Formats: sequence, structure tokens, C-alpha cells
Amino acid sequence: MNYASQIIETIKDSAVTRILVVDDSYDPLVLSAENSGAVVDLLSAAAFRQVIDADTLPNERVESAIEAIGEGDLDSEDISSVIEALFDAYLGSRDPAVDPGGAFAAAKGAALDVLEPLVEMLRRCEGVEVRLAGLEGAVGACRDQGPDLVFMDFFLSPPSRGTGPETKGEEIGDRKRSIATLRQMLAAHTGEKPAIVLMSSKDIQSRAERYRANLEGQVMGLRFGYLHKQWVTGTGDALEASGDAADVLVDTSGSLAFGRTLEAAISDWRDGAAQALKQIEEELSEFDLKDFAYLMRFRLYDEAEPFADYLEWFLGETLRALVDEQIAWDSAHFRELDDAELTKTITGAHPFPSDKIARFFHRMRFNAHEARKRVRFGLGDVFLSPDKKDVRMIVSPDCDLVVRDGACAAARILTVGGQVKGLKDEGAFAGELIHLGAPKGIKWRNKDLMTHSLCATDRLDVDGIAYTFLGRLRGLPAQAVQKAALADLSRVGISVPPTVHVGAKVACFIKVLDGNQAKRTEIEGLPGATVQVLMPRGGDDKTKRILFTQKYARALLANLAARDPAQFHDDHKAYFNAALEHSEELRQAMLTDGLALPGWLETYGISTSVANASKKPWLQFVCNLDDKDLVNVEAEGL
Repeated sequence: MNYASQIIETIKDSAVTRILVVDDSYDPLVLSAENSGAVVDLLSAAAFRQVIDADTLPNERVESAIEAIGEGDLDSEDISSVIEALFDAYLGSRDPAVDPGGAFAAAKGAALDVLEPLVEMLRRCEGVEVRLAGLEGAVGACRDQGPDLVFMDFFLSPPSRGTGPETKGEEIGDRKRSIATLRQMLAAHTGEKPAIVLMSSKDIQSRAERYRANLEGQVMGLRFGYLHKQWVTGTGDALEASGDAADVLVDTSGSLAFGRTLEAAISDWRDGAAQALKQIEEELSEFDLKDFAYLMRFRLYDEAEPFADYLEWFLGETLRALVDEQIAWDSAHFRELDDAELTKTITGAHPFPSDKIARFFHRMRFNAHEARKRVRFGLGDVFLSPDKKDVRMIVSPDCDLVVRDGACAAARILTVGGQVKGLKDEGAFAGELIHLGAPKGIKWRNKDLMTHSLCATDRLDVDGIAYTFLGRLRGLPAQAVQKAALADLSRVGISVPPTVHVGAKVACFIKVLDGNQAKRTEIEGLPGATVQVLMPRGGDDKTKRILFTQKYARALLANLAARDPAQFHDDHKAYFNAALEHSEELRQAMLTDGLALPGWLETYGISTSVANASKKPWLQFVCNLDDKDLVNVEAEGL
């Protein structure tokens, strides 16, 4: 399928108004003795002035260039100006009349042929300025134009060489030159930072993230993509863009406004955090040594509290308070992120599975104290059963657990039970996410209260079974569980959790006639067969939803469109026809709204299920959420 029109419409409707394409193909040749005679012949020909007028290239400069060539002064500025003017004219027309001896075509023709379909497609986007630049003009072009979107060549060869990299050493040098040039371009860019699409005629997609890592944090993954130059081909009515090109260009242009705003908001947060850290360092420098000495003598030593634990709380809470004061939370960037329109152009699942959010959320909520030994029980301590299916959390208040005069006030500790839930299970809510080899959830059993005798702090005795220490929930989430367990005030004080997702494999089954019977079979070979499973957040939200990749949705709809209705049972033809007639609505459900898991799309007779396919629907998506498979999917995705 051809996605050129979709790409053009998306770019036209996006925030992109200025595009800069940087490629060494746009650098003029360096004049050599071999082609100097051809330059003189071209400049002396009568047809020359029919292509380039005297306003573009004055007669005096032409005569000076011819004279410099005659004298062998090939480094003359006049010669450089003439070659640049000739090459600019050649780029616009590919006219042999401005190509001295065919030198431009020989050195640049093949590379320009590969790039021109992309440039043509971009220039069809009404209201978008497209500018071309080579290595030497890239920084100035970026400064002058202030592009919203930059297409950057992975290998930038020097003009003196005239060809792309041919050896490993040249490849390394050209890649480093590209990285250095892009750094300079971003430093020279005075407006909002552009999105970057890295491009190459070689298959270097696996190296794209390493390229970005070398940009010293100037480009976040939010505004970075990769494009193989041959994903866009043809010209005129034959212009064609592949689905891979659509993936990167639709995402990059459609998400530009959101990515920019989000990155600017994160930058606002980072600036405030840096100021807060500076302030706390200044205030600490004013403390008297005795302030800490008395603290330790009259409290920490008596309570057997490690100073590191106290300092974590003291400085951590102080820093959080200062960060809150220093950040301009009312900035335009934070306000703009509240506009739902910013994300409406972002469709489809993440192209590969990731549990980064789960790890991030786990770390945010748990203080595992892995770097130092715990010396006492505390509110929020979570212990895990040997089979890793159950947990217990201490809900006794810290004031009863602090050791004074060698003992604590509590004779026994009180815990609440919880069950570890795989994402395929009911009750795996995002608000209680943990990471145990794979993303899981905890469903707290508020009625399951139990007391325990004091013992070693690295384990908890539960009816003769030793539960091991998993980590300590930080203050607010621990207090939320405590309140729910002791006062049955569910969710009082709980922060609204983010939507957490995980990647999982999906299979599609279809029922077609085999003789007189409808037989279920799997549609194999669909690309991007990984869905994004969005976990429910608890409360009234108890439905898992799945989003598909754009590649998968495109391939599936194309597969259905190619089928003969006669393949289907009479009971299923109406559903099949509805799916084809309303393919855009079905695509919207798969890529934007998400499908309930398990669930039904009644209009189309399509269902989703976990683990096992059923016999009833004519089309069914089956998602695998087993722990082992989730780990395998994550490994494959990375």
C-alpha cells in the first residue's frame, strides 16, 4: 500500500512549517584539474546564459573564475562561487547545460536520485518550507531557517572526497562528522528545538539510538526517528511511500507539538530541580557541626537509627520541598500539556515492548535499601512469600517501631496481606504496580490482618513460613495502604496512578469456510504482532485495553480487504462487510481508542481474549499475558 498521501496530509495538519534536509549530496564539488577545462567550456558556451542569468552570477565573477582557472589558482573564491551557482542550478533542474563535463551527475547523480522522492513528497506539503543543505551550509541553514523538522544524513562525507564512505575508517569519520554537525546545528537553533529524523541509504536502524546517545542529551527520544532513504521512491503520480516511512513520518510530525511541549516542561522541572539542589547545598554549608552532633547524640544513637536513613529522609524531603518551590508550575508548558488536543495525533502502540515505566514506578514507590542494611522494621515494609505469590506489609506506625533504650514500644507488629497478580489476572491495577522479573500488581486484602512477633528484620514469620524482605513502600503509598486496611477508607490519600502498559504478543484468528463448515485458522505473518496492554488503574476502571502497532493494523486491514466475501459463512458476512465499510473506525479502535481485553466489538463481531481463542467470533485477537512470555517479549523488544 502507498502511504504518501497519508504522510503529506499528516505533515500539513501538524505543527511542522519548516523542514531542513541535510545531506552531503547537496555539497558542491571541489574543482579539480581534471574537470577545470569542462568548467571553462561551459562558462564560455552561449547556452550558459540561457540557464543562469547575470543577476545570479555576474559577468565579472565568471571572467575572474575563467582567469583563475587559466592561472591554475583552483582555490579562488570566484571559482567556488561559480561552482556553487552551477550546482544550485543543477539541483533545481538536473540540466546538463549547467553540469561541467557531467561531473555533477557522475559524483552526485545516484545519491540525488535516492533523495529526490523524499524531497518531492515533502514539497507537496502545502504551507511547509523545505530547505536543502550540505555539510558546509547545515549550521547556517539551521540558524537562519529555525526548522521544526530536520532530516539528517547518518554519514556526512567531506566535499573534498566527493563520494560516500567506502572503508570502515571513512564510515566512522563520516558518522562522527554528522554527530558533530548536528550538535552545532542544535546549538545554533534559536527557537524551539526541532524533531530529528536520521536517514541513510544503508541499513543502520540498529545504530540510530547509539547515534542519539552521542548528542549529549540534546535530543530526547520524544522527537527522534529513523528513515531509510529508499522507503520513499518514484516521482509524480508514481511517488510511493512505504508503511515504514509512514510509521516514522506520521509519528514524528504528528507528535511534534506534544513532544516539544513535554520536553520543555521536563526542562522547566530540571531547571527548578537544579536550583533546589544548589539552594540545599548553600543552606547545608551554613549548618553548625553541633547541629548534627546533638541530633545524633540525643536521638539517633538512642533510637539505633542509622544516620544514612535519617539523612535520606531529612535531605530527601527538604529537596522535594525546595523543588516544589523552585519550579514554575504555572509556566505555559505545564498548562499546554493539559490540552487533550496535543495527543490526538499520536496513534498506535509503542513499536516494541517496554517495561521501563513499570521499573520507574516501582523505584518511585519502593525504597529497597539495597545499598545498606536495615536495622529495624518500619511502616511500609513489604515481605514476599517463597512462591512469590503473596506479600505482607507492615501497617504498625513508625512511632511504635523506633527502638528506644534497646527496645520498641510495640510488643508485636501488625501486617496486611496482599496477593501478587500477573497482568492476565483480575485486580492487577496500575496503582499497585511492582516489578518481579516482569510487571505485576498487588491486590491488597484489607481484611487480612495479622500480628507477628519481632524477629530478624530481613524476614517475617507467617504461620511458620519465612517471608523475605522485598522493599519498603515510601511514605504516601504506605500510608494509603495503612488507611485502607485499618479504617476501610479505600483510596483516601492515594495519588492517582499513571496508566501503566506492558508489551505482549498477539495472534489473530479468523473463521473461513472449509467446504460447508466455518473453520478457525490463524492469520500468520502479520508484522508488529506486539500489543501494548494498558492496565486498569483501579476504582471504576477495571478494564484492560490493548493498542496495536500501526504495521499490524495496516497489514490486517489489507489482508481482510483482499478476501472474497464468499469465504465466509452467511452468519459472518454482515460482520465482514461492516469491518470493510467502516475500516477507518476499526483502525481508530485498534490504534487510538484501544480494545477491551477481554471484550467484544459488537458492530463487527470481533472479540479479544486472553490466552485462548474461542469458537464463536469470526475474527478474534488472542493476547498472551503469561509471565514467561512477557519476559521473552521484553527481551525480543530490546
